[in-house]
Amino acid sequence: MLRVVLVRMVYGWSGEITNMEKNAEGIDMEVRYLKRVGTGWFFVAVPVWVGMVYCVAWVWTRVVDVVCARITKRLEGWMFVREEEKGAGFV
Repeated sequence: MLRVVLVRMVYGWSGEITNMEKNAEGIDMEVRYLKRVGTGWFFVAVPVWVGMVYCVAWVWTRVVDVVCARITKRLEGWMFVREEEKGAGFV
């Protein structure tokens, strides 16, 4: 989410990241770069992306964390013996 979505919003979906350009001696050289979308779209894309990140974080804390907490609590119950279940011979 943090990397892929923002990069796609800012640089677009272009698969072409190389370009052939001639150097000072006239030899073709491969130049790698991504062209950024327009400045107007950039100023729209970044706040939209920040909003998306906050929405995903909110859903994560409301849904995923709750499920993980339940699973962890159940696993703790299976793995650790409670004090009242220990025998008198154990310290």
